[in-house]
Amino acid sequence: MRQGAIVGVMMGALLGGHGSASGARGEREPLDLVRIGTLGPGAVKEISGIVASRQQPGVFWTLNDSGDEPRVYPVRIDGSVVPSVRYPEIPGTLIGGAINGDWEDIALDASGRLIIADFGNNSNARRDLALYILPEPEATEGRAGYLSKVLFRYPDQRSFPAPKDDFNFDAEALFTIGDEIHVLSKNRSDTFTKLYRLDSREPDAVNTLTYIGRFDVKGECTGADATPDGLKVAVLTYDRVFLFERASIRTPIFAGSVRTRQYRLPSGAGDSESICFDADGSLIIADEVSGGLYRMKLDDLDVVRTGTSAGSIDTPRTRAMTFNIRFAGEGDRGQRAWANRADLVRDVIASSDPDIVGVQEALAEQVDWLQKAFPSHTLVGVGRIDGRRGGEATPILFRTDRYTLLASGHFWLSPTPNVPGSRGWDAACERMATWVRLHDRTDGRTVLAVNTHFDHVGAESRRESARIVRAFIGSTRDGAEVILLGDFNAPADGPNSDVHSMLCAPGSPAGGLQDAYRAVFPIPDATEATFCGWEGAIRGGRIDWVLVSEGWRAESAVIDRRMRGYQTPSDHYPVIVDLVRSQGEKRPNAGFGATPP
Repeated sequence: MRQGAIVGVMMGALLGGHGSASGARGEREPLDLVRIGTLGPGAVKEISGIVASRQQPGVFWTLNDSGDEPRVYPVRIDGSVVPSVRYPEIPGTLIGGAINGDWEDIALDASGRLIIADFGNNSNARRDLALYILPEPEATEGRAGYLSKVLFRYPDQRSFPAPKDDFNFDAEALFTIGDEIHVLSKNRSDTFTKLYRLDSREPDAVNTLTYIGRFDVKGECTGADATPDGLKVAVLTYDRVFLFERASIRTPIFAGSVRTRQYRLPSGAGDSESICFDADGSLIIADEVSGGLYRMKLDDLDVVRTGTSAGSIDTPRTRAMTFNIRFAGEGDRGQRAWANRADLVRDVIASSDPDIVGVQEALAEQVDWLQKAFPSHTLVGVGRIDGRRGGEATPILFRTDRYTLLASGHFWLSPTPNVPGSRGWDAACERMATWVRLHDRTDGRTVLAVNTHFDHVGAESRRESARIVRAFIGSTRDGAEVILLGDFNAPADGPNSDVHSMLCAPGSPAGGLQDAYRAVFPIPDATEATFCGWEGAIRGGRIDWVLVSEGWRAESAVIDRRMRGYQTPSDHYPVIVDLVRSQGEKRPNAGFGATPP
């Protein structure tokens, strides 16, 4: 439900600064929508969500917010309600046992399940946010029951109600990619919408959403939908539509191309909170005030940012991951104890299915565990204290069926890098790096992967460590493509990013590495934290990086923030990037409005 005035749109400056040279153009005047239907009795009450049936052609499911009973309404494109066989005088399908606390959107997943979102939260104070999931009813059914009720919470909400300067925890937009459920927030403290994903559906627990990223929609997000293939996502505000398109499901939703346009209703004023794709690919918008249905063609939207090609389906891709799994310390108790989170670490790594993984802070017992947990990968790593099993290791795991190990080794980040256990400068701990030289059997090329962990205290140590690492890469590379993984304990951006600059500087001995994550998301953002401190934090600097040589192109990147309830797998989030061999092309500017996951 709409609260307060619409935030004005200042799109012209953004278009001038961030449109891609390869096809972006300025926006046209607002599009005047033409009514194609009017919702019938029941459905017209206060529509807050709409989705096209994937099994019953010509049928759309709608719902109303907290002013209605727990009903969904099957309607036709002209707005007329499909009557039920048993209760023709009562419009809609009653969902038995459900409560309409504040229903705000509706979606269908690939398995044909209807998802009803009870997540309206104007006050940002609700603790009972829920999704009702049920098989899609026949349009002529008057009653149906739900299969499950999934309770959830936002990972970044710390107080109830939230403070006014972080009033992000209302939502009116829901969509699915396959069977994955995504939520877009209605932020009342700024014009960004935050994207979350539901990764767990425990029936007797409050499930924690996974934060993915955010985008400036220049207003309040009021509805969303995705095409069945997941390659297009439409987002609605009170006066604008956004269309996010990507060539591959691997590409983050906000990293592809963007189209947008303002719109006007015939009355000039409205309260549009519902949008969906029709079977012909066009968009259907519903207005809460008038009950009107309107069509918008995709050609009516203006390109403001172009995406990047997904390349050939035969192009070999390399998925690289860096993950500080937190040492198995005796002081970590409860959910933080290694025994209580090892399975979560395993699930996070396994679900990403990486080709090459760099792990930090692994003690000997964790190295042994990694070898058993991932028999498909070869592990190379030693302890930093003695070069054998003493202390934390920085092991590399690589897929055995893809790579042949040509050479491997270790060096210490000290004035005597060949001396195991040596410590340098103002470092609080022994620090080291592990490297492997691999033959990639998919394309015959050579990969040099290096994994490291810089000191958390010594600034001089971090700078000197960067010099050692880049000198090693420069002297050892010998034509190989480089992947540098690690926890660098230093921000990638801002005034304290000297370590990052040293490794990425053009003309450096390492050849001028590029930050794969920043290549996908060029605009630094306040919600890039990779150190979460066990608390699920998202605001802060990105200190875990994947840096690559010029022979790679970063196709996608993600900070994996999934949680199990209130439990994080580690005090760091893993970073995962998909890399393809560069053919000399440059990635189009991906800066318009997007901020990274």
